[in-house]
Amino acid sequence: GPARDLPRREALADGGLGGSGGRSLRQGLAVILPWGSAREREAAEAIARAVRELSPDGDAGDWAQRVQVAPRMGLRDCARLLAGAHAVCGVDTGLTHLAAALGAPTVALFAAPEAWRYGPLGSARARALGEDGRWPSADEVWPHLMSLAGAPGEPAGP
Repeated sequence: GPARDLPRREALADGGLGGSGGRSLRQGLAVILPWGSAREREAAEAIARAVRELSPDGDAGDWAQRVQVAPRMGLRDCARLLAGAHAVCGVDTGLTHLAAALGAPTVALFAAPEAWRYGPLGSARARALGEDGRWPSADEVWPHLMSLAGAPGEPAGP
């Protein structure tokens, strides 16, 4: 099903997720990539590599320290990580829905299922982006992520 479509998710390293990660680092934020299975860890590592490759010359060391693949952790530790996040950007997984339920500013990315139907519901601090067959780009994701997070110069809001 769509929730387990990791090969398609890996394409996000070049798009919305990877691009948003690079923008986060330029803003001085850290990027932490949690995972649950070996395959998800591989996808997280691919996204981390893609984000590090976006580093401006001379800043690769700093970026490498601020983009991390999280260690294996249980659901309670993941919940703590998500609840304390400045913002969360993820694909349609339980962790993305958990982040929204915990009230973290969350942008959920979709391509296969309809974002309007399966996105996080019940939180003014969550958005679902994407359309059938196309992942949202970093240019589409970033304004929503920063608006929800209340970044400097960006209005916080629903």
